[in-house]
Amino acid sequence: MKNPHLDSELQITNITSSKAFKALGFKTQVAFSLPGMSSIISTRLTHSYEAANSASIIAFNMERLNGWAPYTIDYQGSLRPCTLAHDIGHPRLEMAHMKTYVRHH
Repeated sequence: MKNPHLDSELQITNITSSKAFKALGFKTQVAFSLPGMSSIISTRLTHSYEAANSASIIAFNMERLNGWAPYTIDYQGSLRPCTLAHDIGHPRLEMAHMKTYVRHH
């Protein structure tokens, strides 16, 4: 019998169906760029999915390039729930915060 605490698909379903995760769709995520280039503005929900996909690709390639035996440790299954949940609880980025950030960086 599969341990439900180690079931990454169940963890992902629980995270993505939660009210807190869905609320990330209403929070701004800004990626500042180099001078002369435009900034990328999206939501933290989009950012969380992008981070999870990137983590899966990195984990897959680390397993493959290092010759790690598949399924000894589920790196992809461990990283996806973590990266999906990493922005839950962060406050909204308000314009006042953004102006302060830009002024100090």
